[in-house]
Amino acid sequence: MSELYESKSIVGKDVMDNGAKTIGKVKDIEINIESWAVESFLVKIPRAITKELGIGGLMGATARIKPESIEQIGDLVRLKLSAQEIAANIDME
Repeated sequence: MSELYESKSIVGKDVMDNGAKTIGKVKDIEINIESWAVESFLVKIPRAITKELGIGGLMGATARIKPESIEQIGDLVRLKLSAQEIAANIDME
C-alpha cells in the first residue's frame, strides 16, 4: 500500500535537486478534479537561485514538477531532476 500525505504536510517543505542543492519550497499542489490525481507540485524558487540558473524574474519563479520527477518525500522533497532540468519547467513571476 502506498503512503498517503495531506497536502498541508507537503506545502512549505524544502525542495532539493538531484545534486543535493536546495532550490526552493513547495508552494502548492495542482490536482486534476476529474481524476483526483496530482498533476504537479508547484515549487517557489527564490530570485537568488533563478539568477544562478541564468533566468530572470524579479520575484523569483515557480516550477511545475510532475509527480514522477519526485524521488522521495520526507523531511524535504528530493527530486530526480537537476537544477537545469527544473529551470525548463519554470513560470516567471
